[in-house]
This record gives sequence, structure tokens and C-alpha cells, in this order.
Amino acid sequence: MCIRDRLFLVLRRRLGGLEEGALAWSAARAAAATWLMIVVVAGFMVWARGWYELADRRGVRYLVELAAGVPAGTLTFLAAAWLAGAQELRSVPLVPRRWRRRAGAYG
Repeated sequence: MCIRDRLFLVLRRRLGGLEEGALAWSAARAAAATWLMIVVVAGFMVWARGWYELADRRGVRYLVELAAGVPAGTLTFLAAAWLAGAQELRSVPLVPRRWRRRAGAYG
């Protein structure tokens, strides 16, 4: 038994369980959202490589792939995770803390 397994068992014993079933479903939802994100980003890469105006301009093509693929991949992951019911999205601050209104600050 390796150290990782021992630490897992100690942590499980101290916390009274780690809800392995819920953890497995959470990992499955994240894996499905990641797979969809990969498909979308790969699609943008193929699209940019097929764009004939960018054929000779490799640096510009990479910039277009990055500028289109990253936001599309991020939105795809967030949408897929939300549709799958990922509880972890509640802890992701989609609006920076300094831009949020404080309760009762404006009236």
C-alpha cells in the first residue's frame, strides 16, 4: 500500500467518510464537460487552419485559434458543467469580488 492510499484511509477515517459515490459522480461530470470543451476547442483549431487567408501566416493563425478557442472552450465547459448539475460551480466566482455589490451598501 503506497503513502497516498494510507493518507486516503486516514483522512476517510477522521472525517467519517469522504462520500466516494458523490466524488465519483462529480469527477464524471467534470470529465464529460472537459471532453465537450476539447471537442469545441479542436473544432476552432480546425476552422482556423482551414481559413485560407491565414495559411501563410502561422503566428496570426495561432493567435486566432487562441482568441477564439479559449473563450469558446471556457463557455462550453461552464455550460456543460452547469447542465450536468455540477455543485462545484457555486464556488467559482464568475464576477470579481471587488465588482460585487455588498448587501445593504446601496440603500
